[in-house]
Amino acid sequence: SGYIVLGRVVRQSLSVNLYTFVTYSTAAALLVAYALIARVPLYPYPPRELLIFALLALVCTLLGHSLFNWALRFVPPAVVSTSILGEPILATIMAILVFGEIPGPWTAVGGAVILLSIFLFVRSESRSRATA
Repeated sequence: SGYIVLGRVVRQSLSVNLYTFVTYSTAAALLVAYALIARVPLYPYPPRELLIFALLALVCTLLGHSLFNWALRFVPPAVVSTSILGEPILATIMAILVFGEIPGPWTAVGGAVILLSIFLFVRSESRSRATA
Protein backbone atom coordinates (compact mmCIF):
# COMPACT_ATOMS: atom_id res chain seq x y z
CA SER A 1 0.00 0.00 0.00
CA GLY A 2 2.82 2.37 0.82
CA TYR A 3 4.40 1.70 -2.57
CA ILE A 4 1.14 2.57 -4.33
CA VAL A 5 0.47 5.72 -2.30
CA LEU A 6 4.06 6.90 -2.69
CA GLY A 7 3.87 6.09 -6.39
CA ARG A 8 0.74 8.21 -6.72
CA VAL A 9 2.52 11.22 -5.22
CA VAL A 10 5.76 10.75 -7.16
CA ARG A 11 4.02 10.01 -10.46
CA GLN A 12 2.45 13.48 -10.43
CA SER A 13 5.87 14.94 -11.20
CA LEU A 14 7.87 12.10 -12.82
CA SER A 15 7.35 10.34 -16.11
CA VAL A 16 6.48 6.67 -15.95
CA ASN A 17 9.81 5.82 -17.61
CA LEU A 18 11.89 7.66 -15.02
CA TYR A 19 9.76 6.43 -12.13
CA THR A 20 9.93 2.79 -13.19
CA PHE A 21 13.67 3.04 -13.92
CA VAL A 22 14.36 4.35 -10.41
CA THR A 23 11.96 1.90 -8.77
CA TYR A 24 13.12 -1.20 -10.64
CA SER A 25 16.81 -0.29 -10.33
CA THR A 26 16.44 0.20 -6.59
CA ALA A 27 14.61 -3.09 -6.22
CA ALA A 28 17.22 -4.92 -8.32
CA ALA A 29 20.11 -3.46 -6.32
CA LEU A 30 18.49 -4.35 -3.00
CA LEU A 31 17.70 -7.90 -4.14
CA VAL A 32 21.23 -8.49 -5.44
CA ALA A 33 22.67 -7.11 -2.19
CA TYR A 34 20.40 -9.39 -0.16
CA ALA A 35 21.31 -12.40 -2.30
CA LEU A 36 25.01 -11.69 -1.80
CA ILE A 37 24.62 -11.22 1.96
CA ALA A 38 22.47 -14.37 2.25
CA ARG A 39 24.89 -16.25 -0.04
CA VAL A 40 22.13 -17.17 -2.46
CA PRO A 41 23.75 -18.20 -5.73
CA LEU A 42 22.92 -15.90 -8.63
CA TYR A 43 24.26 -18.40 -11.17
CA PRO A 44 24.51 -20.87 -12.85
CA TYR A 45 20.99 -21.56 -14.04
CA PRO A 46 19.95 -23.74 -16.97
CA PRO A 47 19.00 -21.86 -20.17
CA ARG A 48 15.31 -22.71 -19.67
CA GLU A 49 15.33 -21.01 -16.27
CA LEU A 50 17.10 -17.96 -17.68
CA LEU A 51 14.41 -17.71 -20.36
CA ILE A 52 11.69 -17.92 -17.70
CA PHE A 53 13.46 -15.19 -15.67
CA ALA A 54 13.68 -12.98 -18.75
CA LEU A 55 10.02 -13.50 -19.59
CA LEU A 56 9.01 -12.74 -16.01
CA ALA A 57 11.00 -9.51 -16.16
CA LEU A 58 9.63 -8.55 -19.56
CA VAL A 59 5.98 -9.53 -19.26
CA CYS A 60 5.20 -9.25 -15.56
CA THR A 61 7.43 -6.37 -14.58
CA LEU A 62 7.90 -4.20 -17.64
CA LEU A 63 4.40 -4.67 -19.02
CA GLY A 64 2.38 -5.47 -15.91
CA HIS A 65 3.80 -3.37 -13.11
CA SER A 66 4.72 -0.53 -15.45
CA LEU A 67 1.07 -0.36 -16.45
CA PHE A 68 0.08 -0.02 -12.80
CA ASN A 69 2.72 2.70 -12.33
CA TRP A 70 1.47 4.51 -15.43
CA ALA A 71 -2.11 4.35 -14.15
CA LEU A 72 -1.15 5.94 -10.81
CA ARG A 73 -1.03 9.33 -12.51
CA PHE A 74 -4.62 9.08 -13.73
CA VAL A 75 -6.47 6.63 -11.48
CA PRO A 76 -7.02 6.73 -7.71
CA PRO A 77 -4.52 4.56 -5.81
CA ALA A 78 -7.34 2.46 -4.32
CA VAL A 79 -8.40 1.38 -7.81
CA VAL A 80 -4.81 0.50 -8.77
CA SER A 81 -4.32 -1.43 -5.51
CA THR A 82 -7.53 -3.35 -6.04
CA SER A 83 -6.65 -4.11 -9.65
CA ILE A 84 -3.39 -5.69 -8.52
CA LEU A 85 -5.51 -8.43 -6.95
CA GLY A 86 -6.03 -9.69 -10.51
CA GLU A 87 -2.36 -10.68 -10.84
CA PRO A 88 -2.86 -14.26 -9.53
CA ILE A 89 -5.64 -14.75 -12.06
CA LEU A 90 -3.41 -13.67 -14.93
CA ALA A 91 -0.63 -15.87 -13.52
CA THR A 92 -3.04 -18.81 -13.47
CA ILE A 93 -4.02 -18.17 -17.09
CA MET A 94 -0.35 -18.00 -18.04
CA ALA A 95 0.30 -21.27 -16.15
CA ILE A 96 -2.48 -22.93 -18.14
CA LEU A 97 -1.14 -21.66 -21.46
CA VAL A 98 2.59 -22.07 -20.83
CA PHE A 99 2.83 -25.06 -18.52
CA GLY A 100 -0.49 -26.82 -19.08
CA GLU A 101 -1.26 -26.59 -15.38
CA ILE A 102 -5.00 -26.79 -14.77
CA PRO A 103 -6.18 -25.17 -11.54
CA GLY A 104 -8.45 -27.01 -9.17
CA PRO A 105 -12.09 -26.07 -8.70
CA TRP A 106 -11.45 -24.02 -5.55
CA THR A 107 -8.82 -21.99 -7.38
CA ALA A 108 -11.37 -21.25 -10.10
CA VAL A 109 -13.96 -20.24 -7.49
CA GLY A 110 -11.41 -17.99 -5.77
CA GLY A 111 -10.51 -16.38 -9.09
CA ALA A 112 -14.16 -15.72 -9.85
CA VAL A 113 -14.66 -14.13 -6.43
CA ILE A 114 -11.62 -11.90 -6.97
CA LEU A 115 -12.77 -10.82 -10.45
CA LEU A 116 -16.28 -10.09 -9.19
CA SER A 117 -14.86 -8.12 -6.25
CA ILE A 118 -12.61 -6.05 -8.53
CA PHE A 119 -15.55 -5.37 -10.85
CA LEU A 120 -17.86 -4.30 -7.99
CA PHE A 121 -15.20 -2.08 -6.42
CA VAL A 122 -14.28 -0.33 -9.67
CA ARG A 123 -17.97 0.14 -10.51
CA SER A 124 -18.70 1.68 -7.09
CA GLU A 125 -15.62 3.93 -7.40
CA SER A 126 -16.71 5.19 -10.81
CA ARG A 127 -20.22 5.87 -9.50
CA SER A 128 -18.79 7.73 -6.50
CA ARG A 129 -16.61 9.86 -8.75
CA ALA A 130 -19.51 10.56 -11.10
CA THR A 131 -21.67 11.88 -8.27
CA ALA A 132 -18.84 13.95 -6.78
